[in-house]
Amino acid sequence: MLLPPLPEKSSKKFNSAFFPKRKRSVSLTLGLNKLELAARSFVRLLIKIILTGVLITLFFFLIYWIYDSFLIKEIEIEGLTEKRLIKGLELINNKNIFFIKEDEIAEKILNENPEFNKISLIKIYPRKVKLIIKVDKPLVALQVNGGFLILSSQGRIIAKSKKNDEHLPVINYYQKLDYYAETVGDWIKFKDITVALDLLKYSFDFGLAIDIIDINGLDMIGFKLGTREILFTTEKSVEVQKYELEKIMHQFKIEGKEFLKLDLRFDKPVAVFKN
Repeated sequence: MLLPPLPEKSSKKFNSAFFPKRKRSVSLTLGLNKLELAARSFVRLLIKIILTGVLITLFFFLIYWIYDSFLIKEIEIEGLTEKRLIKGLELINNKNIFFIKEDEIAEKILNENPEFNKISLIKIYPRKVKLIIKVDKPLVALQVNGGFLILSSQGRIIAKSKKNDEHLPVINYYQKLDYYAETVGDWIKFKDITVALDLLKYSFDFGLAIDIIDINGLDMIGFKLGTREILFTTEKSVEVQKYELEKIMHQFKIEGKEFLKLDLRFDKPVAVFKN
């Protein structure tokens, strides 16, 4: 006896139950793949951020190290025979050596120290500078209303004093300057005074001991050596007057003559001798 075939309905139920389960598995797999990709992207981004931060930190550390390695920590002073306070060293102390302009800083320090004639600044890498200082000694005391202006050979006011305590040669100027109007560090630029300073320095180098300098105008600069007198002028070449003075003094020394007055203002110098 033949059995009847199974009804079609049971086959349809099996198929309808099987296929929905496969669709949910595929969706779950796709979701996991997306999360994994997102996690990997986040990790890569985080690594990039960390590496960038590390590189930036290292860069700024390197910049700071380079900057700190060239900060000036030592200043060598050359040219001074004794210890003294030097104004303006804060312009270079603990400053980066690359940013120091030698001539500019030297000029600023010179302006703050009127007793110095010249300053040279030399960089010694990585952390040192040398200051070579030339001191300009007081040459003369210019008498003014209320005291004296102590001048260097270049005409710079290196000090002010009520008295000529150093017993320097005194300049008597026909136009009295005011003691309180002049400032230490300023320059006296009157032509007759600057010429007198030049001639005075030359006279010292030549061995003449000048006591007083009377300036009565451009045409009358008188150097007094006790009872003797030498007259100069700004209207004639200073170098010519120097040459004539040296030549005449040498001649007088050979001949054993002593002058009372020597006038170098004219083309031909005039000398007056002791009887």
